[in-house]
Amino acid sequence: MIPASDSVMAKNVFQLSIYFSNSYYEKVSLQMLLVTQHGIEYQSAYSNWMDLALNYPKKTKN
Repeated sequence: MIPASDSVMAKNVFQLSIYFSNSYYEKVSLQMLLVTQHGIEYQSAYSNWMDLALNYPKKTKN
C-alpha cells in the first residue's frame, strides 16, 4: 500500500519541527492530523496518520 502524500508531508513537517526545534512546524503537523482524524473510518488505510498520531498522545485524545 502506498501512503497518501499528505500523510507523508505531515510526518516530514513533524520531523522538521524536531530537527529545527520549530514549534510552528509542530503546530502545522498537528493541524493536518486533526483535520484528517475526523474522517478516519477504515483504520488500516490511515496507518501513516496513526503513526503520526503516536507523537501527540495527549493532544489528539477526545
